Amino acid sequence: MMNSFAYDNPLWNAWVTGQGEGDNLSFLYSTFLVIGTFVTLIATFITIKLRKIPMQELIHATYIVIGCGVLGGSIFGKLGTGVPLYRVVFIWEPGMSFFGAFLCGFVGGFAFLYAKRHNKKISIYAYADCIVPNVLLGQAIGRWGNLFNHEILGRTTSVEKLQWLPSWIWQRLFYYVDPATGMEAKDLVYKEPLFLYEMFGTLISWVVIVFVIQNLGKWFSKKPWIVDPQAFPIKHPIKLNQIKNVDTYIDIKYKQVYIKGEELYKMSKRQAWLKAYFAYQADLIEANKAQKVIDDHKSIYLKATERYKVLKTKLKEEITKIEYKYKNNKIDKNELLKQKKELAAKFKNDSEKSRSEKSRLKSFFTLNSEKLYEINNPNKYFVIKSGVMSSSYIIIIALIRIILDSFRTNYELAFKWSPVFNYLSLSGIMFLGIIFLVISQFIAPKKWREEGWLYEKSY
Repeated sequence: MMNSFAYDNPLWNAWVTGQGEGDNLSFLYSTFLVIGTFVTLIATFITIKLRKIPMQELIHATYIVIGCGVLGGSIFGKLGTGVPLYRVVFIWEPGMSFFGAFLCGFVGGFAFLYAKRHNKKISIYAYADCIVPNVLLGQAIGRWGNLFNHEILGRTTSVEKLQWLPSWIWQRLFYYVDPATGMEAKDLVYKEPLFLYEMFGTLISWVVIVFVIQNLGKWFSKKPWIVDPQAFPIKHPIKLNQIKNVDTYIDIKYKQVYIKGEELYKMSKRQAWLKAYFAYQADLIEANKAQKVIDDHKSIYLKATERYKVLKTKLKEEITKIEYKYKNNKIDKNELLKQKKELAAKFKNDSEKSRSEKSRLKSFFTLNSEKLYEINNPNKYFVIKSGVMSSSYIIIIALIRIILDSFRTNYELAFKWSPVFNYLSLSGIMFLGIIFLVISQFIAPKKWREEGWLYEKSY
């Protein structure tokens, strides 16, 4: 039998004897939050650099994301906890909600990048894939701050079941203040290390999204070196003049080898995929033709909108004229109403086609870029499209929260006043993530892409 002193908890002892006001390492809460934020930014900048995306817009978006995220995290984390309303924006005080931080930060960053997307012609999907998955790294690091602040703890457990953890962890798995009542705890009650489960879950999820999901296409698609060994000499080196040329945006690198004194060349799989799809340059004439079809479709909406405005202006002018006649007693009221009715009928008839064609939604949903997509992927390789990684994040993080929320008390849920609404909202978020993933992978590439934009590749 283990000696009872093995379970002695100096942190709790200092608290109950009045020798301390809490964990003397609680300052690490904000430290880990800052570290997590910077790691997320560094990982994002590295990803952006590798994708060769200009940094200017991202840097501006960073200020907005951090500001909105910190403020949103504080508001969502403190609302409903009994904290005075004016204190919900005190970001330096405990009580930060990741859900609120992510939601507000995402909305702020998305709005900015969406508004600026035409400046550099970079798809919002491309930005999202560079930023969103790396949030998982910040989450994983930030969860350690919750340990030192005695937050994100799970169900009640016994100290014996926590002995697989180092003492500096299990000795912190209790609340100084009961989160359900806001009153100081009178008894030492140990909780499960929920923060640790979430830390491992988010870290593993980052690895899955960045290194697995991103490469699924390369693993399961037909291989370029099998489709055309002369253009993609992977297994069997060939002479330089035997390598079939394929137009690309960047120079493709080949490795020089000597076999029986003969100079031959081969390429890596990474270079093969660049040459086959990610750096493949479509035939410009064909691409311009496909883009013209897209432009012509969009011009229908623009021209219809302009025609409708002209007809509307003309109608107002005609109505003004007959109202002037009525005011000057040149026509009576019945004649006024009659002529207005005739003008309205004529306007309705003349504008029928314009009203149908000027619908922004109709123009958006009837757009078709399938021809442009086929020109940019003539061999029909299966690749993970822009937007899938960020959609996967939404699905995975919602799933993690659904699982881990079952370990929490109602007070610790995002929507403390309604556990049912909490799980419904998380399920809804996961469902939206699935919808976004399907749209990103299967619908958007064939409907809403344009020449000159950056997606998972440059068009």
